[in-house]
Order: sequence, then C-alpha cells, then structure tokens
Amino acid sequence: MNTFLEKLATIQSNFEKELCELLGRMEKCEKRGAENTKKLERLHENVEKVNTELSKYYSEQEEKIPYVFDAPDRNRYFSGRTRELRDLQRILNLDNAGREGKVCVAAVCGLGGVGKTSLVTEYAHRMKEYYQGGVYWFSAEDDTFFEKSVNETAWNLGALLGTFYLTLRETVTRIGQTSKPCLIVLDCLDQLDLSPHVMNFLTLVSRQSFSAAVVVMTRRNENKLVDEISNLRKDRCFSLKCLDKEEAKQFIFYRTELTRDDNTNSVAESLVKELGGLPLALEQAGACIKALRCSLSEYLEQFQTERLKLLESQKAKPVSVYESPERLAVHTTWLLNIRYIQESRHGMPAIRLMNAFAFLNPSEIEEELVNVGERPIEDQEFRDRVSSPLGCRQVVKLLTDFSLFTCVQALSVSTHRLVQELVRENLDPEEKAKSFVDAVRLLSFAFSKCASPKHLLGNVGMEERLKAYDLRGNHSQYYLWSKLCFHGFHLQQNVEKLLANLDRKCLDSLFVFETAKVFYECVVHLSANQKQEEAKRTLNFVYRILDWIPVEQYDTIQNNLSNNSLFSFHVIPLPKWLQIVIKKCFVPPMCSLQPLEQKPTESPDLEGDIDKLKLEGNKNFSEGLYKEAVDAYSAAIDMSRGTTVFNSLLLTNRASAYIKLNQLDDALKDANEYISRFPECWKGYARKALALDEKVSAGIPAALAYYYFYLKDGRCIFSQYKPFIAAFAGLKERISICHTPNDLLAILLSQESNTQECLRVIILGSKEYILEMDMFLPVVPMKNCIIIGAKSNASITLKLEGNTLLHLSENCMLANLSFAIDEGQIIGLGGSLVKILNCNFTSNSDTLAAVGTTGEFNAERCNFTNCKAGGLLCGGPGNMVVDDCTFSANVRFGLEVRENGILTVRNSRMYNNGWDGLGIGPRVAQCDVFDCQIYNNAREGVAAVDDSKCVTLVRNCVFENYESGIFVRNSKVDLRENKFYDNEAWGIWLDSYYRWNVSMNETFRNKLGGVRIGGKRRTGEELSPSVVELNTSHDNFGPGYVDSLHSIDDYLLFPTTSGDCKSAKYDQNVEYNNEERITGKLCSSCCSACFRKFKDLKLCGKCFTAGYCDLNCQKRHWSKHKKLCVVLREKSSFLLSSLKHNFQDDMVLRAYIHTISVDGVGPKYSPPPPRDGKRFIVKVQLDFDRTISMIGGTPYTLLIYDRSLDVLQTIQADFIRRLVKDFGVLCERKFREKKLFLHCAFDKTGELRLFINDFADFQKW
Repeated sequence: MNTFLEKLATIQSNFEKELCELLGRMEKCEKRGAENTKKLERLHENVEKVNTELSKYYSEQEEKIPYVFDAPDRNRYFSGRTRELRDLQRILNLDNAGREGKVCVAAVCGLGGVGKTSLVTEYAHRMKEYYQGGVYWFSAEDDTFFEKSVNETAWNLGALLGTFYLTLRETVTRIGQTSKPCLIVLDCLDQLDLSPHVMNFLTLVSRQSFSAAVVVMTRRNENKLVDEISNLRKDRCFSLKCLDKEEAKQFIFYRTELTRDDNTNSVAESLVKELGGLPLALEQAGACIKALRCSLSEYLEQFQTERLKLLESQKAKPVSVYESPERLAVHTTWLLNIRYIQESRHGMPAIRLMNAFAFLNPSEIEEELVNVGERPIEDQEFRDRVSSPLGCRQVVKLLTDFSLFTCVQALSVSTHRLVQELVRENLDPEEKAKSFVDAVRLLSFAFSKCASPKHLLGNVGMEERLKAYDLRGNHSQYYLWSKLCFHGFHLQQNVEKLLANLDRKCLDSLFVFETAKVFYECVVHLSANQKQEEAKRTLNFVYRILDWIPVEQYDTIQNNLSNNSLFSFHVIPLPKWLQIVIKKCFVPPMCSLQPLEQKPTESPDLEGDIDKLKLEGNKNFSEGLYKEAVDAYSAAIDMSRGTTVFNSLLLTNRASAYIKLNQLDDALKDANEYISRFPECWKGYARKALALDEKVSAGIPAALAYYYFYLKDGRCIFSQYKPFIAAFAGLKERISICHTPNDLLAILLSQESNTQECLRVIILGSKEYILEMDMFLPVVPMKNCIIIGAKSNASITLKLEGNTLLHLSENCMLANLSFAIDEGQIIGLGGSLVKILNCNFTSNSDTLAAVGTTGEFNAERCNFTNCKAGGLLCGGPGNMVVDDCTFSANVRFGLEVRENGILTVRNSRMYNNGWDGLGIGPRVAQCDVFDCQIYNNAREGVAAVDDSKCVTLVRNCVFENYESGIFVRNSKVDLRENKFYDNEAWGIWLDSYYRWNVSMNETFRNKLGGVRIGGKRRTGEELSPSVVELNTSHDNFGPGYVDSLHSIDDYLLFPTTSGDCKSAKYDQNVEYNNEERITGKLCSSCCSACFRKFKDLKLCGKCFTAGYCDLNCQKRHWSKHKKLCVVLREKSSFLLSSLKHNFQDDMVLRAYIHTISVDGVGPKYSPPPPRDGKRFIVKVQLDFDRTISMIGGTPYTLLIYDRSLDVLQTIQADFIRRLVKDFGVLCERKFREKKLFLHCAFDKTGELRLFINDFADFQKW
C-alpha cells in the first residue's frame, strides 16, 4: 500500500510539473500571440504606408508625363456635323471605356475632301478637357511619315529614341503610363496594303491596360477595314457623308461672311446643289467668294460655265477616268480659284510655286522652300518676287486666301492631297517635268541653307566620335534637314510615276544635277534610320540619275564626284556611331513641356485669397496647430501653383509644419522644390537638413544653409535659427569656407586631428580651384572630411593638374562638384568609406580611371564622361555601390570591377563608351546590376570574363551596342527579366564552362541572333546543369537560340570531335520570327538609255553601274556614259590596295578554312579567277580574329577568298566590315562570323576591286 501511495505521489508530482510547464508554455504562447498581433498591426501600418508611398510615386510618375496635344489647329469655319460628332462620341463609348480602362478602336471612313480630318480635329478640341492623358496624332500615309510622327511623339513624351521598333514600343508604353483617358488618331490610312508598322502599333496599343480611344481615318471601305484590323468592330465604323443641305448653306454663309436673306438663301441652295455638299469644294468656293468680294449668284454663274467646260472635255476621255460628281465639284472650284489667282497681282509666281509644291509632302511645306531655287529657276518674275521676305509672304498669302493652302505655322503651309492630285492632273507632260524640276531646285536650295550631317561623313577616330555624342542643347540641329528629306521621299514617289507615264522628250528634261543631290540627302537619312537596303537602292538610283542628266552638266558632276563634295567616299551604310548622332539631332525644337493639368484661371482676388491662407497657416503654426497649418498652406499652394502670384515661401512654411508632424518625406519634397526654384537661398537647405534622418547627409544641406545665410547678411544661422541650435550642435566649429586653392590645400594638409565621429565640412564657393602638387609628392590627402560645392548644379570645378592624386581615407564625402583630372586620379584607399554625391568627373589620363577604389565606396547621382582610361573602377577588396549614375563617352570602359571587387549598380546608365559599358573581370567576387540602361557602347554592353563569380543582372535594358548585349566567358552569371535588343551581334552570348541561369529574359532584333550558348561541361564534372527557362526570343536577324557543342576554345582544341557533352536544361522558352534576311537585288531596274524598266539589265562591263535593256541602248548611250564611267566605277567599288600575301599567312588561313569545315572550296572545285578585268565572285567573311590569333596568325578583321582559294587574303577595312555586318548572314559555326558574296575583278595593276553597289547571289560554298 505504501509503495502504491509513493508511486501515486510520484505520478502526481510529475503531473504537477507537466502542468506547470504547460501553463508556462501557454503563457509564453499568449505573450507571443500578443507580440505577433502587435507585429501584424505594425505590418499592416507599414503596408498602408507603402501603399500610400506607391500611390504618391505613381501620382508623381503621372505628373512627369508631359501633356501632349498633337491635333491640328481647329478649322475656324467648322460648322454643322452635330449628329456626326455625337455618333463619334457614342462609338468611342467614353463612359464605359473610361471606367473599364480599355482601348476602344473606331474608324471614320469617307472619300477625300469629305472632311474626316476637320471632324476628328473638332472632336479632339471639344473633348480636350476629357482627354487629360493627351491627344496623339499620327500620319499613316506611308511608313516614312508614320515613323516621323512616332519619333516626334516619342521626343515630346521623353521616350527612348532608337530603332523604329524600339521607339514605337517605348512610345506606346509611355502613353500607357497615365491612368487618364487619351485619344490616339491615325490619319490618312489609305495605303493599298496596310503597313506592318501600323498594324504592330494597333496591336501594341490594344495590349495596354489604359483608357484610350483610337480613331482611324481612311478612304477604305468599312467592310474591308474590319477584315484587316482585328480589334475593329463593324459597329465602331461609320462613313462620313457630304454635308446636308442646311449644314452646307450654313457653312457657305459662315465662310463668306455674307448676309443671309431669302434671296441669298435661294442662291446658296443652288450652289450647294451644284457642289454636292463636299466640304473641300465648299471651302474653296467660300474662300474665292470672300477673296473676290463677289456675290453668290456671280460665283454660281461662273461655276456652272466652268463645270460645263469640264464635262465637255470629259466626253473625249475613256469612261474609266470620268470624275465622280464630288471630285468634279472640287475640280471646278479649284479651276475657278486658279483663274482668279492668275489674274491677280503676283499671280503667276504663286501658280508656279503651287505647281512645284504639288510634288512635295502636303502635310507641311516649310517657309524655307519658298526660294529662288538652286540653280535659280528660269523665271525672272518668280525670282524677283521670292527674293525678299515680303514677296514670299505675298505669294503664300495669295494661295492661302483662295484656300488652296492652309497656314500651319508662321510661313509654313499645308495642302490637301486631292488638291495636289488636281494640280498634277491639269499639267501637260512638259509642264509636269518643269514643275518637278522646280520642286527639286527649291528643295536643293533649302538643303544648302540648313545644317546637314554630311560634314560628319568620313573617317573619324574614337575620341572625335565620342565628342560628337556631346550634343547638349543641340538636339534639333538636323530637324529641318530631316523634314526636308521627307519632301525628297515624296519626290522619289513622284519620279516613279513620271517614269511610267512621261514620253522620252519630257524625261530627258526631268533629271538635273540637283535631283541627284536631293536624293543623296535621302540616302543619308535612310541609313541613319537603319534602313540600309532602301539606302543602297536609293544610292544606286542616284547613280542611274547621273547617267540621265544632260551632257552639259557632266563637268559639274565629275568635279563633285571626284572631290567627294557630292557623295562622300564609301559611307553607306553609315557607321553605327554616326547613325546614333544623326538620329539624336532629328528632334523638333521644343518649348517647355506642359503639365497634364491645365493652368488655373487667375481671378482678380487670387493674390488676396492666397495671403489670407498664408496668414492663417502662420497663425496655426504659432499656436502649435500644425495639421491645420499644413491644410492652410496646401490650400494656398494648390490655388496658386502655375499662376503668376505663386509664393514659394509657402513651400518652406509647409515643410516646417511637416517637420513638426514628423512627416519628413513630405517636408523633404517641399524643401527640394524650393531649392530647385531658389538654389542660393538658405531657407530650402535649412528645412532639408531638418528633414533628413542621417546626420552626415543632413550636415551637407545644414552647411549650405550656413553658407548662404552668412552670404545674405553676414550672420551665423546657428545663433539666429533656433531649430539648428539643438539639431546641429558643434557643426559650426567644423565648417570652413574656402575661397582659394591655397585655403583648400592648407585645410587638407592639416587635418590629422579629424575623426570619423566629427567630420570636417569644407564649403567651396568660388568658380574654380586648381590643385597641382610636386611631381615627386603628387598626393593630396583627404581624411575624415566632407567637401561641398556651394552650387547645387555642380558648377564649381576642382582641377587636378599634372599627375596630382587625391587620396581619400577613413570617412570622406564629395558633393556638388565637377572634377577635371589631368594625368592623376581620385583614389578611395583600402579601409576607407567614401561617398560621392551629385558630382561630375572627366579625365585626360590614358592609364588611370578617373576614380578608383579598394575600400567601401558609394556613388550617387554622378556623371563620368570623357574619361580616357574609363570612368569608375572598383578593385578588390573594395565594395562599391553605384546608384543613379551616368557613364558616357569614355574612351574605354564606362564602369569596371576587377580582382575580387564587389559591385552593386542600380538605376544607372552606361552608353556611348569606347569599350564595354560595364566591364566585369577578371576574377570578380560579386557583381549585381539592377534596372540599368546599357546602350550604344562600341563593344559589348556588358562583358563578364575570366573566373568572375556571382554576376547577377536583373531588369536591365541592354540595347544598340556594337557587339553583343552581354558576353560571358568562363564566369558564373544569373540573368533574369532583362531585355537585350537591337545589338549588332548576339543578345546574349555565353561562352563558359561555369553554371549559368538565364530566365525570363527577352531578346529581340539582334543582328546575329537571340541567345548563343557554348562551352558545355563534359560528363563527369560535378556541377549542376545550367538553366535556360521562360525566355522569349523573337524578331532577331538570326536564330533565336543556338546551343553549340563547344566554346571557341573547344573548336581550336577539338576541331573534329564532338565528345559526350551535357547541355543546359531548357524549359518553356518561346521563339518566333527569328530568321536571317538575304538581301535581294539592289540595282535600279531602269535602263540608263531609254528609262524603261526591265527585270535583268545588262551592266556596263567597266563600271558595272549603268544598266541597259539591250545592246542597242548600250551602244547609243556609250558616247554619253563614257564621260562618267570611270568616276562611277570608283564610287561603286572598293579597291583593296593593302593586300599582303606570304607563305606563313597562307598556311594559317588554309588551316583556318579547314577548322571551320567549309565544303566545296579548293582548286578541284573551281579554276582560278580571271585576271583580265572580268568579274568573279568572292566570299568576304567577318570576325574570325579571336580564332586566327589563337592558332598563330595575325588578328585580322576580314577574310576574302574565292572558291578555288587562289584568292585568299586578310584585310582590315572598316567600310567592308560594316557592309558584311549589315548585309551578310551567319557562317556555319554561328559564332560571330558573317559572310557576304561580292563581285570583284582584278585591276590592270593587279589590285583587287570589290563591287559594292550590288551583291552576288548567295553561294553554297
């Protein structure tokens, strides 16, 4: 029994212990639950704060989108169309579209002159307040004009300009960034076949999740249009008819300003019936009546007489060319207006100008085109009239008074395409030829007076190229030139029609020397816009025109061709850098961009109301009612922002109230805005200092507040401004103001007592400081110190002359300064912590990067430009963070990390650098790159090489680099959510045995292909497989994905064996529309003698440029052509005068040919090529320099060989390299080699001449 009781007691004791433990656990769980509840509450608070900040951020982002209103000017005589405007609004379904955030596509169809543009323009102006997301107007007349309007819109929106595909995507994306409704108009969609660019545009717009109404205006049939545009519904189309009787009469009286009574109403009704209610005819009739001040009955009588004449003349024409009643009405009103212009003073010069303008772009004819012509037009009256500004205005006014043209800007005019057609139709063949030549001469004169990029053509070194990128404030220098080129494109279109319709006599007078000059400008424009095939075809057409020019002009042609004043020697295709520079200067001159919100109307009492609110805020602040003070200040700011009575002190007052409420981010925003308005006033800096949490960062604006307060009245802010006394205790004693370089050096050389806790603050207020140390002791030490430029725009310059070095040790900061470094360097020493903020750096050193570090380093909002040896370098064991910095126009790398360095880069830009934008390696410990733009670099965008580890790129855009977007050699990389596009080689090229991860990237429009992977690991290696998954590769000019058996090194070590290789793991990758384009025939199909078109012309056996439909034409033309034959041969060919041949090179090259396994070449496949001047085919191969150098030869750029290998040479020729790069196709190994087949011949001197105006058919050897 006792034993039992003892056991029971033990059990009870154990139970009590377990119960105590359980109770203790429950108590702990309750405590943890309470803590978790608090954490969750805090988390919810943080989430709400984040959401608030995000909403602020997106609100700010929207505010940054400029408000664009591209609609044409309102027709001040617009009337009627009430029902049509209501129908258009109903079709666009504004309420639902706005609520659902969807894209609605509608179409307005109708014949030419029915008023489609006027209707949609009126609608856009009436609905301007609703479409606060902007009104965007695009010309869809053809691809050329569509591209022009897209580029101009992109510039207005601040979107990225690049290839047209890129610009189009960026423009649509930028438009879609606003949540507010917008209107997008596609005007003149009248092409026979809808442009793929326009269709792509509509597809991109429809994919956007924003509220947009898209209106297409076209002459096309509704049913056909619905079939062609997938996202257009039949119920969203309507056909615009002519005005009804009442609307037409209303317009007539409104346009003529005549009094309406029973008599005139009856006559107006008769006139409307005659005109058919077509708005264009009514406009021309109304303009004529008003200009002549005649009555309606007088005009009606004249109209009926003229119309009968036209009908009589039509009886002799075939039925197929009879005019519709509407077109007949326009034709009649036009003829009446022409007659009255002819009878007017200055009438004949106006008619001649109008006839010439009928061959130019009707959308905008610039005032520069009203001139005497280059060679002056053979009409003394015309030349006398347009030789003065007053005479030009008189001629243009006469045309606009009779509504044949409409003023669009100052002296620029536009005209209706239907009017142009009528002008051309009423000219006889000789007059057509004469008017066309007039148009050419007017355009040639305008070209001669405007800035042109032709002066940039030719060989330019890398440094000069980089300087050419520096176009600050000069982005519009080629804008007029670009607009004039569009007139040249219109002339080209008209030439095709004239060649088909004019007789031989008229064609002989059609082509003059100026025609070739104008079309060559178009060649440069096409090449600058990366339309290389079109540029080549146009250039060959220019050569054909030279054969058609009258013989008496041949001396001028020969002189211009020989001295390169007409065509620069071998520049098409233009170098990549030149394409970029020219395109950057196409943008229109801009006024300051409008915000999305319209400016408020200023009331007479506005200033008094604002003062009352300010006083109310001041009173609340003094009483400690800070929330109420903020409300009063905010009301005053919102009421006055954008007006002439806005008081910036409201910003600092509100910032002070925000600080009291501990809303520091809001206070910082107001302080920064005040500083941007008044950068030399202490008040903004003082509030900014109080709003910053971190002491060192706050010390900078506090010191600047001290500096500007002292400059203002000589007093100390620390004793006068109470909030500073407690917040910045001891700061005053650590601030020094240096006015001279000696002051600065004295402080820097005596700062041993500085500590990391109490950094000395040096303010530089003078414009320039020059530091030059002794060449034997070149170091300027900087320790535990902050140097601040007093100007927030970094306009204070600190020059390091000679080989002066600035050593930064322990804890240092540089802010608001521009550094001009000679042969020295700024160095962050090992163990230091350095921060540079809002600084600019340039360097003239050939060996040292402008700034280097082996310690902790942070760069924010800095610019590194024009540094010869590179901008910023991180070496191990340094740890560098770069945020929101720019690296551009540096001769070598923009940004570089080496030897165990660690680099993090965020939100930065690397472009226009002479080597790679970002260089990683050798042996880098870690590199992370996020949200950067890397483009237009002369080699790779990013290069990671030689055992670099942990390289990560996320959400970057890498584009338009001269080689690959990223090249990786034997390094470990992780690429996620990046875009690689428009690069000259591959989007992604991985040549590595290391593991890599490539996921969720997009590669498109790269010249060689999307993703190229090589260097797989062989069986047995203890590494997990690489991963390539969820990527999209599309629209590349080569394969989407290439997974080769070996890396470059493998091909040299194992040229004939494949080995047992492991591949990367591929999963859910997408590829489409990746294909190589083989260039077709580029030569003109028009006979050099008789102008007729033939499919296969017989080429001149000497220049291989002139072409003939038969032998008779060639014989008949020789007496004329022989004067230009030699010059044309020089222009259309490339002489290889530097060829060298020796036995050792021959052996190396033959070994290389064997290495790449080219089949079907050698003496047994083809006899040696002729040496008597006859042409034969050679293969020109690009970029085998890495391989050839590794097998013992000299690194060359190009390899040239014929099928027999009798010609087997290597050359360096940048122009031929560009030619192969732009027009060639990938070689079999699919590395970087491209090949192109060209015709060539041996000159009498034995030198090889390549013919570059057209290419040989693609060969299979």
